[in-house]
Amino acid sequence: MTHKLVRNVSLSLISLALTVIPMSLLAQVASEFRVVNDGSSTIIGLEIKENGSNRWQTLTLTNGNLTPGTEATFVWSERSANSDCVWSIRAIYADGTSEPSAFDFCTETSLTFEN
Repeated sequence: MTHKLVRNVSLSLISLALTVIPMSLLAQVASEFRVVNDGSSTIIGLEIKENGSNRWQTLTLTNGNLTPGTEATFVWSERSANSDCVWSIRAIYADGTSEPSAFDFCTETSLTFEN
């Protein structure tokens, strides 16, 4: 009985440690960032890639497209807490793609696209 209790407490402490460690790493990265569409075309998507990578990843626009003059807030993924802070980000417009911009997720909290 005592062995089972100690094992359960140990597993609970390990589970707690595993949830605390990623959160402390995440504290190094801004957890949210704002994207502003200050252009004249609608943004229908965003793509990001870590510096040194050739693979673009799509960020989901959960509330629909970003029409001119609107903004949206994105939450930075915990999975990226161990990555470099600077990523490339580009807007996908209804009529084309913007040039990539370097964005430091550790220090910047807002990015404005103008087309």
